[in-house]
Parts: sequence; structure tokens; C-alpha cells
Amino acid sequence: MNIPLVSVIIPTYNRAGYILHALDSVFAQTYKNYEIIVVDDGSNDETETVLKSYMNRLRYVYQTNAGPAAARNHGVKFAHGDWIAFLDTDDIWLPAKLEKQLSECLRLNADFCFHDLTVKDYVTEKHIESWNIHVNEWSGLPILETGVIPDLYRRLLFKSAGHLFLTPTFIAKREVFFSVRGFKEDLRTSEDIELYLNLAPRYKAAYIATVLGVCVIHSGPERITNKEKIYFDRMKAITISLSDRLTCKDFANARIAKLGLAQQMRNLAGAYRRSDMTQRALITYFRYFKIYLTPLCLLRQ
Repeated sequence: MNIPLVSVIIPTYNRAGYILHALDSVFAQTYKNYEIIVVDDGSNDETETVLKSYMNRLRYVYQTNAGPAAARNHGVKFAHGDWIAFLDTDDIWLPAKLEKQLSECLRLNADFCFHDLTVKDYVTEKHIESWNIHVNEWSGLPILETGVIPDLYRRLLFKSAGHLFLTPTFIAKREVFFSVRGFKEDLRTSEDIELYLNLAPRYKAAYIATVLGVCVIHSGPERITNKEKIYFDRMKAITISLSDRLTCKDFANARIAKLGLAQQMRNLAGAYRRSDMTQRALITYFRYFKIYLTPLCLLRQ
């Protein structure tokens, strides 16, 4: 029986105090046929020193700081695995993660897959035991059960439910990841959503409604906190997908993308209004109505 090799890509930037916890969670996996590639995205802390005793169990790659998307893509270049998985240095996997996820992918004949996880936010002191239940209750969509995801594209855009699909829960066939050229490197946020929007109409996705990891949020100046930038990146990711769906004449998903883009514009306008940035709010509301009311046939021009 063929046992697939999984390439685990761990990007890191100035997370020397956390990366060993992430690594230990990989070493504790019940599924043992994996390789680890740590991509140091230009750290100036003690990351390399901390990793010295682990060097015989992983491949360490250093690059000039270019952001998480570039770091993940760079790591994949060194991967030999049949499947690609990603783990951020703040986060940990539960021991059965790889075994369970690969088993379900093979059973369902899925090309890529996500799973539920727990979120521990030490900034807001919120602990969420099931991210699956939390996000879907908030978005108003039915809670996902284990199996093939029939409406992934819609879920990625509907009321920002794309937040359900966090990168440390993602695993994909090597050829599937390469077929869409990986993460878009000029996005510092929402690069994961752009990737998933690219994959969703082309391949079969699965979900495992079992907690198989823990996402840990710490405070720190290195975390991206510019909400305006996050909105802009999200809208850029959706715009790219909208253009792609129109090119492919996939008008059903193009309509969903258009509504998703309009919703993000409306959300940004509301954020400006709440911050007493009245002029920006009015301009953004105008853009929202323009996108919402523009027919798809005119967007194609």
C-alpha cells in the first residue's frame, strides 16, 4: 500500500519563542511519513539558534523578508511530498491531524481539505473550542459536517465565512497546489482566501468537522493589524477571482464573487463611518452601490 509523503511547510518570522511548540506538534503526529521545511522569512531574532538541535529532523531555508505568501511558496519549491500542508509557528496540530486528514482525503477522493480547530486568542482572552461552529453560526450558514464541501466558493464569500478555512488546517495534493501557482505573493493578508477562491471551482474540496489543531493568537508588533489593508487585500483577492470566473464564463460563481466584493466594500465603508472618516465612508459607499448595481456584462468590458 502506497503511503503518501506529506511536506509540512512552516514559515516563520521572529517567532523563536513559539516555533518549537509547532515543531513538536509535528513530531508527535501518529502519521510518520512527512518531511518538514522551515522557511525563515528574514528573522533577526534567535530563530536559527533555537532550531540548531532540530536541524537533523528538518530542512531550514532562509530568505530575505518577503511575507508569508512568498515564504510558503519558497518552501514548496523544496518539497518532495505527494501532499502539501502548512503550519504557522503560533499554532499546533493535534497528534491525529495528518493521519485523519489524509485518510478522509483518500476516502472522499478529495484534492484538498480543511478541518475544524480550536482558537485561543490571548489578545482578547477569547477561547473558541470549535471554529467550525463559531464561524458558521456567525455567518448564518449551515454548520459544515465531515464530507465533500458542495458550496465552498459561496462559503468563501458569504458574509466573510472564508474565515472558517484557516491555513494550518489546509492540505492539498502537490499537483493541485502547483496548478494554480500557489499563494499570491503581493498580498500580505488574504493570500489564503485568494488561493482557495482559485482552487474551489476547479477541484474537489473536503472538510473534517473534528478539531485537529489549535490556532494561537498572541500580541506583538509583528502581527498585521491594519484593518484597512486587510479589507483592500480581501477585495483584491475577490476581484482576481471575479475576473477569472468571467474569463472562464462561469457566470454563476461570477455573480457570487460580485456580491462578495460589494459586501466587502460595504463593510469597509461602515468601518470608515464608525471611525468618523465621513468623506472616505461616502466615497466607499458610492463604490459599493456601483459594484452592486453594475451588470456582469459590463464588468466583463
